[in-house]
Amino acid sequence: SVEPFENDTPIFRGAAVIWLGVNYRILGNFDRANEFFIKAAKLNEEAGSIYAAVSAKSQPANLAMLQGQLHRAKDIYQQGFQIIERWADEHGEGKRTLVAASELHLGLGILLYEWNDLVGAATHIRRAVELLELGGDQGILDGYRLLAYLNQAEGDYEAAFDLLGKISSIKNKFSLRRNTTLLKPSLEQLYILLNRVRPEMADQLTDIDRR
Repeated sequence: SVEPFENDTPIFRGAAVIWLGVNYRILGNFDRANEFFIKAAKLNEEAGSIYAAVSAKSQPANLAMLQGQLHRAKDIYQQGFQIIERWADEHGEGKRTLVAASELHLGLGILLYEWNDLVGAATHIRRAVELLELGGDQGILDGYRLLAYLNQAEGDYEAAFDLLGKISSIKNKFSLRRNTTLLKPSLEQLYILLNRVRPEMADQLTDIDRR
């Protein structure tokens, strides 16, 4: 229940309910987590906190994907886009530059990638990257990584490798430590290279990384 927060501000209630959902997700109680995420999306939308509302709506969609409920996940992502459309219409803001939509685009892009719809996946993942670059968000790392895998699936290994190089560069900027290991290629970069020239070795690298 969310009654303990009824006397607080809408923004506080929305944030508190999101964290309740996160905690239930960590505990593995996905049904309870979904209940709080849905409530949090409603509270945050009513409070005008659009980014938090969209983030809360993305959470149950991500959980649905983890549970293999891809059609349900797609429906929830679409509901998230509807939140953005309502907010944009009410505030006269352009939907195309709303950074909050990046999380929805990333999630839907992953979903379409799972369905082997590379064209649809590319549309959403590239849109997510554009929005994340506008916002300067560290979430750009996820966007670049997904775009790299998409490029790899399309056979554009050079573009995939370049994107993973960008990831390494950004990680270096955020890292507090500076040492020579940061200059070494990541396992992901090695995988891209090996997959092009020695696919059997790339598979071995993947097996090693999972251990």
